Amino acid sequence: MPTEARILKPADYQSMPWKNGKGTTTQITIFPADAGLDGTPFIWRLSIADVPDSGAFSRFPGYDRTIMVIEGEGMTLSVGGGETRRMNHLYEPFSFSGDADTQCQLLGGPIRDFNIIVDRARARYTATVVRSGGQGIEHPITGDCVLVHCLEGPMVVRLLSSGRRFDLTAGDTVEIDREMAGNPHDDLLITAPEHGTAVLVDLSLTD
Repeated sequence: MPTEARILKPADYQSMPWKNGKGTTTQITIFPADAGLDGTPFIWRLSIADVPDSGAFSRFPGYDRTIMVIEGEGMTLSVGGGETRRMNHLYEPFSFSGDADTQCQLLGGPIRDFNIIVDRARARYTATVVRSGGQGIEHPITGDCVLVHCLEGPMVVRLLSSGRRFDLTAGDTVEIDREMAGNPHDDLLITAPEHGTAVLVDLSLTD
């Protein structure tokens, strides 16, 4: 787990090809830090994918996924040859199994999507889209690690117990370990001066 809260900037992220080689992913963070697609199996991974064409998504057996479109006109996903989901609005999460063969049909040109991939045997997670104006929104920290990725900013994230403040602009991510927060039931206050949007991911180890 991260020993300190940290702000990750786009310059800190890593660009790499998809597991199936059909697109490009910008990896925001991965746990454990030395994990990878070809080495130590990861427990969770947050990333942004550039999807240039319709086609197959990579399979991640044993993992659960949540995805949302963050740029472009959207796509339709067919999961396991059965469930079909039309994703033509920004910031609408869709969760599905990484075990399934998943096909993407773009609706109007290339898109970018935000991805959360979690090993279901070793962790659980929730993903919440937070839209905040000047009034601020409180959110409890219930897991071992919480990440807030700023989609539209600027915005401010505060730990209410300590008053510690993190200033984010669009594309930034703050990663907070519950132990660092000092209170396993601490709350975050997320505020944007005008209109801000973030995705908040709360993660807990299960073993």
